[in-house]
Amino acid sequence: MSMQSVGFYGAGNMALAIARAIDGGSLVPLHSRRYFDPGTQHERELRKHGFRPVNTPDELLTSSEVIILAVKPQTLPDIRPHLENKCQGKCVVSILAGVTSDKLRETVGQGAAVLRVMPNTPLLCGRGAAVIAEPPSEDQAWLPDVLSLFTSSGMAEVLPESLINAATGLNGSSPAYFFRLAEAMARWGESQGIPYEQSLRLTVQSMDGAAAMMRESGDPPLELLSRVTSKGGATLAALSAFDEFGLEPMLNEALKRCMERAKELGN
Repeated sequence: MSMQSVGFYGAGNMALAIARAIDGGSLVPLHSRRYFDPGTQHERELRKHGFRPVNTPDELLTSSEVIILAVKPQTLPDIRPHLENKCQGKCVVSILAGVTSDKLRETVGQGAAVLRVMPNTPLLCGRGAAVIAEPPSEDQAWLPDVLSLFTSSGMAEVLPESLINAATGLNGSSPAYFFRLAEAMARWGESQGIPYEQSLRLTVQSMDGAAAMMRESGDPPLELLSRVTSKGGATLAALSAFDEFGLEPMLNEALKRCMERAKELGN
C-alpha cells in the first residue's frame, strides 16, 4: 500500500509537524493533501507544505484515503457525527492521547482501518519519536505506510496497545521535561554571571552531545555516566544532589502521573 491522499482533521502543532514530515519525505502527492480546521493558526505553514483547507468534514473524508485525527481527545464525542460510518475503506490514524483503538473504532464505525499513534513535537525538526499500537491483523496492511510516515522524521516503535499510555511519558510528553531542565540550567548559569543566551547554548549542546553518545555508542547510560564521574570530582558532587533529593522517585512519579492522565483523557 502507499498513501495516495492524506487529510488532517484538526491542524494544530502536531498536525503541522506531521505535515512537514510528509512534505520532507515526499510521501503523498502534492495535489492530495488536505486539512479541515477552520480555527487553525498554521494555514500559511500548512500551505507551504502542500496542504489545502477544505470547508467541511465531509469534503475532507471524500478527498482523503488516510485521515489523521489531530484534535484534542476531549472533542472526540463532538466530531463523532462527522466520522461515524463515513470512513469505510479508509485508514484513520489517531494521535489522540489516551483514546483506545476500540473507542476509535466505535467512533468511526465499521469498514475503516484504525491505527493509534503517539508522536512528539520534535517531528518538527526531523528528530521525532513515535509509538504505534500494534494493529489487529485486518489493519496490518496499513502499518508500513504509517511507519514510513513517522520514521521519515525520526524513529518509531511498535508496541502492544496496552503499553501506549506508559510510553506516552517516555516520548509524547518527555520533550517538555527536557525543555524545563534546560531552562533551569540556563537560568542557574545566568545567576552566576553567564549571559543567558550563552548559558542556554552550552546547556543545549551538552544535552545534544549526551544524546548522541547514548545513541552512537550503544552503551548503557550508567556505563557512560561512570566514564564522566571520578571519585571526589565535581560531577560526583552534582550527582550527590540527585541522590539527596530523590531524582528517580520524582521522575517515576512524573511518568506515573502522565500515564494516568493519558488514561483519563481516553475515558
